[in-house]
Amino acid sequence: MTQILYGKNPVIEAVRAGRRKIHEIYVEGRKGKPNDSEIASLLLKHHSKFRIVEKSEIDSLTRQAKHQGIAAKADDFPYSTLEQMVEQFADQALFVMGDSIQDPQNLGAICRSAYCFGAHGIILNKDQSVDITPVVCKASAGAVEYLSVAKVTNLARSLEYLKENGFWTYGAVANATDTLDQLKPSPKMVLVMGSEGEGIRRLVLEKCDFQFSIKMARKFDSLNVAQAASVILYAISRKLSP
Repeated sequence: MTQILYGKNPVIEAVRAGRRKIHEIYVEGRKGKPNDSEIASLLLKHHSKFRIVEKSEIDSLTRQAKHQGIAAKADDFPYSTLEQMVEQFADQALFVMGDSIQDPQNLGAICRSAYCFGAHGIILNKDQSVDITPVVCKASAGAVEYLSVAKVTNLARSLEYLKENGFWTYGAVANATDTLDQLKPSPKMVLVMGSEGEGIRRLVLEKCDFQFSIKMARKFDSLNVAQAASVILYAISRKLSP
């Protein structure tokens, strides 16, 4: 199966990463000349051929999305298995597990923060999380192209499997007594983030070795899951820095 990626960063990063086949790239222009010479130069630098087309054609391909004058027909996102991820990052790893993340903008933002702050992979539940769609790719600014992503049937059992393979598990919970400041990262760790509405489900939370909250300066409902993930991943990256 294929999907239409759109936006400068998602398309360019998919080309750079080289993890999925790009069948065709469409660049907005007229009379054989691209409107954005920088996009054309980046594609040529990576030996990627492209077609120069009218804006209306890219509008049609992307269903009027904000495409920035570029789109690409690409293979679907290449998922990993959880077993492959554990084997690939056998010595040191930081995985982010999303429990029923259904908003593609939030998932994309989580992927962007995860890549920027050193995480290695994302774990999602098959039936209750959004797939890695073009909207997710756009929201991640192409960062998801460099992450391993696994979709699993049962998050609680997956946490058990990860713990058997040397991982420690950390659940982000709004009302936890321990705070992010007190969190002590481990070489192999899983950060568990809950859904936008319900948080981490009970059976999944029970498999977390530690629970923590983000201490906030003012009383307020909470950060959304993407904002919270960004804060936590930054803090973990600082704690892991020599």
